[in-house]
Amino acid sequence: MKEATRDKLEWTLAYQLFSLQGLPDPLTTKALVDRVEISTQSIDLVKQRQRHTHDPILNPYSREFSQHELAPQPPTAKKIPVPKYAD
Repeated sequence: MKEATRDKLEWTLAYQLFSLQGLPDPLTTKALVDRVEISTQSIDLVKQRQRHTHDPILNPYSREFSQHELAPQPPTAKKIPVPKYAD
C-alpha cells in the first residue's frame, strides 16, 4: 500500500462472502457460500477515500449470534405497478 501514514492507522481483518444464489437475510451457518475474500482494511482510510457500501452484519459463527433471537422478517417483494388508463 502506498499510504505514507499507514503505520498510524488502525487495521482490521475483513472478509466478504459471495454466493451465486444470493446471501439470505439474516445470514445463517446453512447459507451456501461460493467465494470468500479475506483482506485487511483501515476504517479511517475507507471513510476518507471510499463510500460506505455494506452494512455490518453479525458473524453467524460467533457466540453472540447463537444468543441473538431472530425477529421474523416481513416479505420484501415489491408490487408490480399497474398503469392506470383514462376511460
